Amino acid sequence: MELEWLVKEFLFDCQARNLSHRTVENYKKQLRYFLDYLSSNHNITTLEDMKPKHLKEYIVTLQRKGNKASYINDLFNCLNKHSVYDYKNTPLFTAGCDVRPNH
Repeated sequence: MELEWLVKEFLFDCQARNLSHRTVENYKKQLRYFLDYLSSNHNITTLEDMKPKHLKEYIVTLQRKGNKASYINDLFNCLNKHSVYDYKNTPLFTAGCDVRPNH
């Protein structure tokens, strides 16, 4: 399943649930950063190719760039909210993978 399609469906669902415009835009931005990372660094565009290690590597990349723990936690929370939307009811980003910084 294409990740781009999943993100569009997730954002549409957020709008249908009447989340604030700012929240939806924030989710869109954070998911875009992650999808860009997956595509450019791992050539991943489908759900089936994504693994928990990719999220771990992304978070390590953000840490090395000097991003604050609060920013990384916000991103992680966005990805977790998106994972709840997975059609197979299997967490996309959390299966065996708790990578939140301990700060």
